Formats: sequence, C-alpha cells, structure tokens
Amino acid sequence: MTTIAANRQKVAGDQQVTDGERKFRTHKVRRLGSAVVGCAGSGPAISKFLKWLEGGQQDDPPKMGKDDELEAIVLTPAGLFVYGTDCVAEEVLDAFYACGSGAQAALAALHMGADPTRAVEIAILVDNSTGGPVDTVELCHDSE
Repeated sequence: MTTIAANRQKVAGDQQVTDGERKFRTHKVRRLGSAVVGCAGSGPAISKFLKWLEGGQQDDPPKMGKDDELEAIVLTPAGLFVYGTDCVAEEVLDAFYACGSGAQAALAALHMGADPTRAVEIAILVDNSTGGPVDTVELCHDSE
C-alpha cells in the first residue's frame, strides 16, 4: 500500500505504488490550499477523494466501491484529521499519526522522536509495500 506519517508541522509519504507485479513511483503527499494531504489506498478511491477535497467538499462525499481503499491524513492550520472510505473527518488529538501498510513502523519511529520524513524512511526498511524516495510537505501558515 504505502506509508504516510504526519505531525502538526508536516506530512511525509513514500512514492512507491504496487499494482500487482508492477511497481512505479508517484507523489502521494500534496498541498491543497492551506492544507497538506497524504493518501494511501487504491488509485480510484484516492482520485475520487482528492477531487472531492479540491471541490471544497461542497458535494456529497464520493461513492466508494467495494474494492476501494482509502486512508488519508489532512493537516490544516485547524488540526490533524484522518479520513477513510466514508470520507468523514476524524480529528487526531495526538501529536502525530501514520497510516498505510507501514503505519506501525512509522508510529514506532514517531514515538521514538523521529520526524515524519524519518518515520517513513524507517517504514521503508521493514515494509515491502513502502518504497522511496520520500516526499515531505510542510504546513504553511497564513503569516508565511
């Protein structure tokens, strides 16, 4: 799948995509307005979710199919939020969070003091579905 890790300042994610026997790279972390979004899951679900977010969440949440998978982290100036296939935001009150197939390794690294970038690098070492390089996007505040 992938690994996405975040704290209150930045979101990091690996670039590896595994599609059956094929592997390729793509950017899984991006800035959307004042938010930073990192997504793990199936390509179609991620595309539907990002289109909905880009549209300002004005329409009903996208309909996900039975094979769709989505775990997304959205960091905003207002806080850290996670989404699943239901596209309902759940606020994370902890200082950091990770999702995807390498989440446990990344969370362990975050608990040991690693920043999100290093946490994803550590997940790459132990999760075959996570691969580098790592993209990191920092939250911009209005005053910057």
